[in-house]
Amino acid sequence: MKRKKKSHENIYIGVARDKYSRWMSELSPAVKSLPISQLSIPGSHDSCTNSLVPSSVSGVDQPKIIQDLAVKFPRLAKYFFTKWSYTQHYDVLTQLKAGIRYLDIRCVASCKDGEIRIIHNLIGDTIQQVLLQIKEFVEAHTKEVIILDFQHLFNFTCDDHAWLSMALLSSFGSRLCPRPDSAKQIPTLSFLQNKGLQVIVIYPYDVSNLYWTREFCPNPWPNTTSSNYLRDFLTEKTRKREKNLLFVSQGIFTPRLSTILRKPGSDLEDLSRPCNIVVSSWLNTFTSENKDKPNIVITDFVLCSQTSLNIIQSIINLNYG
Repeated sequence: MKRKKKSHENIYIGVARDKYSRWMSELSPAVKSLPISQLSIPGSHDSCTNSLVPSSVSGVDQPKIIQDLAVKFPRLAKYFFTKWSYTQHYDVLTQLKAGIRYLDIRCVASCKDGEIRIIHNLIGDTIQQVLLQIKEFVEAHTKEVIILDFQHLFNFTCDDHAWLSMALLSSFGSRLCPRPDSAKQIPTLSFLQNKGLQVIVIYPYDVSNLYWTREFCPNPWPNTTSSNYLRDFLTEKTRKREKNLLFVSQGIFTPRLSTILRKPGSDLEDLSRPCNIVVSSWLNTFTSENKDKPNIVITDFVLCSQTSLNIIQSIINLNYG
């Protein structure tokens, strides 16, 4: 049984449904002529966690101390994992229709059923289910470009990499954008749209020239729960980023074990609220003419509050003069 969602549907349905499903196709020719590293793109952190299934078993992506505690205290582990593993309430198709164009995907291989599945401590959908949703979107929105960032791949063998590579090729085929020869050749949005190249895959290993490696998309991790530190971190890293590369600004708080123990009745969504307020305020310091404006900005619980909706709108608006 999947975790019951909180009541966010009225906010999303009333404000955001399909509002930005074609925002890239609606940009001006001048903006489309820019390299995609110079666009501002909304994204989501741990994008596929809406599908996680509650369990008392800690995932292989967690520190050993968490795994050991889960074995000793399974009932408590299931309670806390359910509250602190989810970062999104909506599936990726819903996110894409609402304007998200960067997806943070983390997978684990060698599950009990032999499938490659989503992981963020808990285990979720198969990667095939996720790719089907993305495929549905790009087929219906042929001028939109999606960035799939496979941040972490746990327990992968050579065969698993080969299988996932073939799954990506089977799902997107000629829509896949090959890796540039150098950072100076990052494609423009108009080039991608004219060539029908809709999917950029960032892969943690150099398995094919179809997939971009991490050097083309730095994503520094703030690893904090401090509002002041996060704001300073985002500002400094964005200002110093290489404009010829994709760049991910992680607008997220990362709880430590002490954070969870201090607030046993809370959850990750509660922690994300002040974080999203910081990100929204930070975005308001930029204008479309600002040369230091962010490229990709990711947050938790997109579409789940007015603040999260404002973040998407603010990022997209940075592409308009």
